[in-house]
Amino acid sequence: MSVPTPTEELEMEPCCACISSDPNRKKSKEFFANERNFVHWLHMGSHLGAIATLITAIAKKDTTSTRREVTMVSSSLMALLGALFVIYAIYMFALRRFTFKKREGSVDEPWGPLFLTIALCVSYTIILFTNVIEIA
Repeated sequence: MSVPTPTEELEMEPCCACISSDPNRKKSKEFFANERNFVHWLHMGSHLGAIATLITAIAKKDTTSTRREVTMVSSSLMALLGALFVIYAIYMFALRRFTFKKREGSVDEPWGPLFLTIALCVSYTIILFTNVIEIA
């Protein structure tokens, strides 16, 4: 077995396992990518819901009524955002699935994540300022 020199061209045959002409392979990759995206958004929504539940449980133990009200508003805002994340996940999963089946149009939707991220940052800022004002 000789080692090829840099000037020699190497002819490589494609591996049968690597190249597939099966159209179902592409469909399954699209489906699982869509499902993974759905699970990630759903995970974020459930985490926000869990945080809201934790904040509510802590607020019920607080004896100061003003602080309890601020904390309940904060937890309600977080629960609402969690629900928005879940609704967005379901909407995008259905939209992408429909688009993949029809093979038309784009599945890129840049405004949803931007809106949800801005809403999350605004809610965190409101929670921070209401708690700082309450403490001061």
